[in-house]
Amino acid sequence: MKTLVFLCALIGAAMAEELEYYKTPSEHIDIPAVVEDPKKLQELMDCFLDRQPCSKVHANFLALIPETIKTACAKCNSAQKQSANIFLTGLRNKMPRDYDDFVKKFDPEGKYMDTLFENIKGF
Repeated sequence: MKTLVFLCALIGAAMAEELEYYKTPSEHIDIPAVVEDPKKLQELMDCFLDRQPCSKVHANFLALIPETIKTACAKCNSAQKQSANIFLTGLRNKMPRDYDDFVKKFDPEGKYMDTLFENIKGF
């Protein structure tokens, strides 16, 4: 009986932990391909920086950005952390002005980006 209770608690804890991660309807997006395609990356940045309307998929990501930055990707699973690392590093290297604008918009006081990068590096 104790084993059954323990297994139920373990399964419940695993399910609760899984619920903590962000759920995005488009996790199948190939972020490295987006970063390597200047047109796609520009389209994404135009959405994120309010220059153009967002597609539904991009709007879903945009809605998560403020919390993701402020919490250093605390609700990100490993794949999401890897995507965030690839995206932010690629953006910083390929489009430094847009990266600066992105940081000014989402972290104007400079409080969060260093911690975010620390939490997503190596993924």
